[in-house]
Amino acid sequence: MKCRWLDGLIAIILLLSVLASCADETTGGIETTSPVAETAAEETELSDDLPEANFDGYVFRVYSRNNLWFHGRITVDELDGEVLNDAIYNRNLKICQRFNIEITEQEGTDTNIPYQSILANSDDFDMVNARCTAALTMAQEGMVVPLDSLAYINLEKPYWNKTLTADLTFGIKKYFAVGDLNLTFFDYASIMLFNKELRSSFSLSDPYELVKSGSWTFDKYLEMATAVTGDLNGDGKMNGEDRYGTLGDAKFAGYSLLMATGVKSVTKDADNMPVFSINTDEKFINMWSEMLRVLYEGGQWYDTNTGGQADEVLNTFFRSDKALFYSTVFFEIPAMRVMETDFGILPQPKYNEAQPNYITRISFFDIMTIPITNSDLNRTSMIIEALTCESGKTVVPAYYDIVVSGKATRDNESIEMLHIIKDTRTLDLGDTIWCDQIRDGFLVGLIRSNKTDIVSASASRVKAISKIIEKAIEVFTNTTG
Repeated sequence: MKCRWLDGLIAIILLLSVLASCADETTGGIETTSPVAETAAEETELSDDLPEANFDGYVFRVYSRNNLWFHGRITVDELDGEVLNDAIYNRNLKICQRFNIEITEQEGTDTNIPYQSILANSDDFDMVNARCTAALTMAQEGMVVPLDSLAYINLEKPYWNKTLTADLTFGIKKYFAVGDLNLTFFDYASIMLFNKELRSSFSLSDPYELVKSGSWTFDKYLEMATAVTGDLNGDGKMNGEDRYGTLGDAKFAGYSLLMATGVKSVTKDADNMPVFSINTDEKFINMWSEMLRVLYEGGQWYDTNTGGQADEVLNTFFRSDKALFYSTVFFEIPAMRVMETDFGILPQPKYNEAQPNYITRISFFDIMTIPITNSDLNRTSMIIEALTCESGKTVVPAYYDIVVSGKATRDNESIEMLHIIKDTRTLDLGDTIWCDQIRDGFLVGLIRSNKTDIVSASASRVKAISKIIEKAIEVFTNTTG
């Protein structure tokens, strides 16, 4: 992209308009400031504390995956008046002008192109946004640079997420870090949407108040879900013509509930190394049974079995007022803009009130990696740090804005829920980088078939999965780069 001063002026005007539009919310006739506006105001104070630098027109080369169900790219082609698009464009413009660079981005459906490039020892990319499973492979094969080697990456800054970065750290070696430049960690945040009209017509509790009071729990959720479940056509069978408490694919309706209790299929030992031991993890075993109980009780859960994510069949079902709750991800919220009925946004429920916090599962992600073929790590780390900081200032608030820009979600409570969701994100390595062996390998199948015997199902797989994990541990432990 080219750097143009006129576009910089447009950037300022657009940002001010976004902030102004977020500041007009009112509650009960009393003027108040939207939490989105508050976030934007706070993040405009962020500073990366980087030294001045002029990179003489260097072309910063990025490779990213792009798909229909996440924001994989970090560039856009031009300003088009859409809030998030323009925030991304102007972020990049500002960094281009600041360091005298251009940013180019090649995209594909997988990570094979940069993989082959690095394998051939070719310096084609400064940064690669890789599918999480591919990122692990590249790290294990010595193809990416540990972030410890990047002088200008400051993971103590607030635009880097310490919890998610820790989840992806083996021992003390950091190959991966999660920051505000990466929108996939917002896209894949598991949430619940609820139909406000159904909630009202059945005189159910206000879920916003339940969340804020700490009472949004499995039992309260199940009580509400079963209350609305019914055989609408009177044929004595529950199918797609009827109404349900919960809509969602097993990967979301089931696994998100499971992780909301605080358990993971892959845990960490005293040395911060990953361990697979579901068959002896008493809490996981108990929460597995509780998740299935809630999911299947009263026939309240419905799965269209059409795919799961970015699924228009699921979206249409919810928009037709045939489900009280929809277990989905952040990315699907804008798809509800055409819904006539108002809906709200919720975190997944806690197991019980004794559980201290809500927990938001990140179901998948693409992650920033730095190829070992990179010829200037100082330059690269400086540009990435600046892009990440600027994302925290402008792009993340813009992302929030598109989520709540529709009439149906323009309420302070939904915005407040977004902050809870953002601040409680975590991930399970068995649900992401080892999803092929663990989540998709056997756990989702057990959810779909309502199998409670998780002990024997996991015990038969411990040896094979542990070998895969041990291989990764050995590589990361022996790496000194």
